[in-house]
Amino acid sequence: MMVSIIIPTYNRANYLTKAIDSALSQDYPNIEVIVSDNASSDDTGEMVKKYKDDNRFKYFRNNHNLGMVANWRKALNNYATGDFFMILSDDDYLIDDNYISKVVKLVESDPEIVIVYGNGYLFYEKSNKMVEFILPFNTVENGKTIFLSRSKVLPQDFCLCNVLFKRNLALKLNAFSNDNNITCDSELFLKMCLYGKVGIIQDLVSVYQIHSQNLILRLKSDLNLIINNYVHLPNPTN
Repeated sequence: MMVSIIIPTYNRANYLTKAIDSALSQDYPNIEVIVSDNASSDDTGEMVKKYKDDNRFKYFRNNHNLGMVANWRKALNNYATGDFFMILSDDDYLIDDNYISKVVKLVESDPEIVIVYGNGYLFYEKSNKMVEFILPFNTVENGKTIFLSRSKVLPQDFCLCNVLFKRNLALKLNAFSNDNNITCDSELFLKMCLYGKVGIIQDLVSVYQIHSQNLILRLKSDLNLIINNYVHLPNPTN
């Protein structure tokens, strides 16, 4: 089973190394770590050269900035080859080197699993505070159970940085199709919950960083984003 770890990036060379290193540290051998550079103007292109001799590592650079969602879509459709894939943001990272191995073992135990995710930390950069999020679910759940728990799990339902999606189903569902829907990850997660089972890794596996550069913080001030981000609510049940 091949697993694609997609790392979209734009002008975050200072964060990116930690994300790449955490992906390449996974003990599961059959992975591809794909950096999709959205036309960075910093030293990202130079920095990633140190990984060029690792045959698991692939680097692609867009000629111009496509926007976050279009960059995700391009990486998923054009570069990823895995049976399952993850979107690991350039400012987040994995902390469990066995995580992908655990995911693969769980998926192989039940072919109806279409999503796997795990517990982790939220790191608030401004206050230097780390907060655990622990999922209140069994190791394998009916996807509808997860779907109906939306907004009931605190402090956060899930963090994209440790979610693995079944790739052929995501492609069938036309994942990341709306360039202005920056909550398209939630839309895909909810849609896929209605198509099968969800696996839960009962360990702390990732760190999601919250800081002033998070794109989601633009949501309240951009009318176009506000309008387009409502679609993640009705679309999964259409």
